[in-house]
Amino acid sequence: MGIVRKPEVPRWLQIINSGDTDIQLNDLTRQYELIKGEVHEAIDQVLPTGRYTMGPYLEQFEKEFAAYCDTDYCIGISSGTAALHLALAACDVGPGDEVITVSNTYIATALAISYTGATPVFVDTEPDTFNMDIEQMRANITPRTKAILPVHLYGQCVDMDPLNELAEQHGLWVVEDAAHAHGATYKGRKAGSLGHIGCFSFYPGKNLGAYGDGGAITTSDPELEDKVRVLRYVGQHVKFVHEVIGFQERLDPIQAAILTRRPNDAATGRPSTTRHLPTCRWSRQKWPNTTSTSTTTTPSSWTRRGATISSLTW
Repeated sequence: MGIVRKPEVPRWLQIINSGDTDIQLNDLTRQYELIKGEVHEAIDQVLPTGRYTMGPYLEQFEKEFAAYCDTDYCIGISSGTAALHLALAACDVGPGDEVITVSNTYIATALAISYTGATPVFVDTEPDTFNMDIEQMRANITPRTKAILPVHLYGQCVDMDPLNELAEQHGLWVVEDAAHAHGATYKGRKAGSLGHIGCFSFYPGKNLGAYGDGGAITTSDPELEDKVRVLRYVGQHVKFVHEVIGFQERLDPIQAAILTRRPNDAATGRPSTTRHLPTCRWSRQKWPNTTSTSTTTTPSSWTRRGATISSLTW
């Protein structure tokens, strides 16, 4: 491998990366102060069990997050990037295939496609929603297209009905990147339930964030669920019987317990996973709108098509 020339880094990005600014890009300490009792309680419940991989706390979180997303299944994954990768792999995306996605996204979306050996095909966004332009997507479908990877950005869902209709016409998988859309709805349906399979990130800055990396995959397809579980844990149904080349991409139970906040709340019948999401979503919508109406006016189209904005992720 040859020497790679270092890219020129803009001054504004140098300042953000250095932390030499009065306004931090991510300051999670205030959130921690609000919920630290619950966080420590969750950790203290896991540590005495000796179950530091897999186990009941991960299973509890998966059950609650699936219910929250209105899907039959949730599989805890080590990160949002890994979730995208395993979801595409479960859909048998591989070398020679093309996956249509959007250019206005984080690099992880494109990397996940590249990990499978497939080629990302980028389309532009709608000027008012900043989400995937469905007509451009239509124009880029070829015989090599295997999947569509819409990205729900800033808490707003892509216009999924025409996208799913096109996917069905051409026999394509729909893999949702919902890393910025925990709790967002489209015509009454939750992000993560709008395609064949959905992918979430629990990076600490998300509105449902872990205290480290984390992710999840949601689906109501039992075959996809089974494939993801096998791929997540070294290609096995039964321990030490390895059927396919798999990965080590499990969400660890300490992070699962933190994400669930109070695992014992499940005894009340009320999913505790969602307990802090409404507050986090409200805060993320509130603060940008208090700074300047000239710079943060929400486009009117952001509430069209029955969509509900879940958060503003900055």
